[in-house]
Amino acid sequence: MAPSPESSDRPQFLKWLFFISNTLHADLRLLFYPKTYIGPDDEHMRVHAAVTRDRLRKHFEILEVHYSGLESPYLFGNEPTVADIYAALCLRWPQLYPVDEPAAFNSSDYPALRALLLALEVRPAFKRSFEAEGIPAPYLSDAQHSDGSAGSPL
Repeated sequence: MAPSPESSDRPQFLKWLFFISNTLHADLRLLFYPKTYIGPDDEHMRVHAAVTRDRLRKHFEILEVHYSGLESPYLFGNEPTVADIYAALCLRWPQLYPVDEPAAFNSSDYPALRALLLALEVRPAFKRSFEAEGIPAPYLSDAQHSDGSAGSPL
């Protein structure tokens, strides 16, 4: 699920994996847990949310531009890598959280990223995994919360 260490694609794979983990995922945590980073002050929280959402939009745009230039919905050909899957899950979360706020990501605003999400969510392993958690389809492209009937919410 990754280019081999000898592959000429390996450096690009690592670049995207690190971008997702150290930039996108890190800023998602800032959005989801603001009090952890700035405390409970309402005005600070408002500014923090606006700044974090702007940063996330820039990250989504970087991914969109890159995925738009690909021949397939995946980073390195016709099969997904760990980086594609990680990116997709990071794009699912801001559709759902914070629960009491508007979504920070709407896949219809990013056609190439939507193509990635659509390609992954029809794969049998994805379907089985989401169904095991009680998460209804569409799993990634229009993320839904678990229905509470199965999986970790129990």
